[in-house]
Amino acid sequence: FGDGKTSISAGDVSNTYNHFNTTTTQTYNVELQLTSPYIQCKDTARATIQVFPYIEGEFTIDSTYGCSPLPVTITNNSAGTDNITLNFGDGTIFNYSPTFVDQTHTYRNTSDTVQRRVVTLTATNDEGCTKIWTDTVTVYPEIRANYTLLPNQYTGCNSQSFAFTNASNNTSPHVASTYLWTFGDGSTSNLASPTKGYDNTTSSDQTYTLNMRAQSQY
Repeated sequence: FGDGKTSISAGDVSNTYNHFNTTTTQTYNVELQLTSPYIQCKDTARATIQVFPYIEGEFTIDSTYGCSPLPVTITNNSAGTDNITLNFGDGTIFNYSPTFVDQTHTYRNTSDTVQRRVVTLTATNDEGCTKIWTDTVTVYPEIRANYTLLPNQYTGCNSQSFAFTNASNNTSPHVASTYLWTFGDGSTSNLASPTKGYDNTTSSDQTYTLNMRAQSQY
């Protein structure tokens, strides 16, 4: 077969050629020798097989899961390519000629379900050889913390009570499910919609910084 392997089978045979050089085409000279029971009766057929340069089409992802918005960086480990197509699985496609080093992309998931995006790298060379490599990125739903306030104002007299109504996206177990309210006076609450009273017994106005954090199970 020209690569060091032989066969003495009288029937059809097959051979797999392995050529891992990414820059050169390897030529193999194949020879078939036929001999009849009569020693002097024989013939030889010859052919040439060319194996094009090897393509190494691979990549790594620095983050394969996380909450939206999820930035990821694709590091290209390909070799022997003349063209690369990188499909992020969410409708975003990049084409490179001949190659790239790193590509960043941000996944968004504004639904209330977990999304899994298949990243596909398709590497080709000018000889028409193709190598495909895939990986999956899991994108958890984006958390949008929000609330409404009654009374609809941020000022009031001493012993003023405020009712906070949670308006975060919490329509499924995959979005906001736990909360932490910090009211700026040292008090906190884990309720979804708490009521808070503020007391000011000083002779001057007091300002409190309110913070609401919504978190999913992820």
